[in-house]
Amino acid sequence: AGDMVQLQIIEDQQNHYSLEIYDVSGRMIRQELIQTQFARLNTAELSSGLYLVKVSRINEKGQFISGALTKRILIKH
Repeated sequence: AGDMVQLQIIEDQQNHYSLEIYDVSGRMIRQELIQTQFARLNTAELSSGLYLVKVSRINEKGQFISGALTKRILIKH
């Protein structure tokens, strides 16, 4: 995946999203707020290995609304 991963959220309406990265043991490594449909994730500080990226839709107060997507990414440096 290199040092950058680009995410695109395809949805009809503009929402806010919570992005969480977990290592394979289930420990949360990072959490970010995404306010656009495009995000770039810098992976330079992550060790090589397998990670889970979870994107959840949230409201303006940061509360979970509905729907979450989890994908695996493999980081190689």
